[in-house]
Amino acid sequence: MATAARRGWGTAALAAGLRRRFCHTLKNPYTIKKQPLHQFVQRPLFPLPAAFCNPVRYMFIQTQDTPNPNSLKFIPGKPVLETRTMDFPTPAAAFRSPLARQLFRIEGVKSVFFGPDFITVTKENEDLDWNLLKPDIYATIMDFFASGLPLVTEETPSGEAGSEEDDEVVAMIKELLDTRIRYIRYCYNTKFLKKKKKRLNVWKGCEERMSTYFQCIAHTE
Repeated sequence: MATAARRGWGTAALAAGLRRRFCHTLKNPYTIKKQPLHQFVQRPLFPLPAAFCNPVRYMFIQTQDTPNPNSLKFIPGKPVLETRTMDFPTPAAAFRSPLARQLFRIEGVKSVFFGPDFITVTKENEDLDWNLLKPDIYATIMDFFASGLPLVTEETPSGEAGSEEDDEVVAMIKELLDTRIRYIRYCYNTKFLKKKKKRLNVWKGCEERMSTYFQCIAHTE
């Protein structure tokens, strides 16, 4: 029994010594203080990753249905275009907006529309599920607003700007297309050109690229 008593006393003394050494500097159960060279150094037991220590920006984006089931309105809670609207029917038309270009990079996005306080995204067809597109659209909008980049820039695509002389050539080509080429078709049976009775709007949807096409034709002559 004397041996057991000595062992018990030794264990109690060791525990008491540890308590005297550490407990007087313990402020919370997650922090231990050491005292090397009479200087207190505080170090957490479980350090958090650096991603949790940096400030994170949050944005609550609401969605609203539209009469078109293929279009969905995203409301970021911040002004988009306060006094105007902009439509981007194709990726080529989005050269002035970094956000529109990033949204077109998402697979399944057909067109983008900016309103005063909302962004409308149209998907390509009804077979695409909005639940698959929403996460990428949310992330793109949040990252863009957090970056602080301008929503619209005044940049023009290369080759669009031309001189007054080029504008006159473009106008002449447009007039030629409107008055003659659009009303003429080739008949494979008689091998002759015939005049159309009804004008066909074959250039619909390509208005934003007309100037570039005409300039290319003018430079090749």
